[in-house]
Amino acid sequence: MPRYNEPPTASEMEADCPFEPEIVDLIVEERERQIKLAHGGDTNEFDRRNTKNDWVAYITAYAGRAAEKVGRNERQGEGFSDNLIKVAALCIAALEAEQRGWC
Repeated sequence: MPRYNEPPTASEMEADCPFEPEIVDLIVEERERQIKLAHGGDTNEFDRRNTKNDWVAYITAYAGRAAEKVGRNERQGEGFSDNLIKVAALCIAALEAEQRGWC
């Protein structure tokens, strides 16, 4: 219960948080990894060439990999969370590309 004129306790703040900050950190880390990967030496050049359809295809591919029954996940050691984090980071990349007028 809120107390007037007192700052919220840590547990009250945690209960009020609409998302898990650690998950957001993982998504940002993945986006930074993607940028450093530099497809062919220049991530921006790679991103500039993608159409909206390309972005949807990449996102859909990783969303599909998030399904537990996909054998590829087991071979690559990646699972549901790993692939959804990649999906979220790809969504950010796609939105960045659109905002920059690249697609």
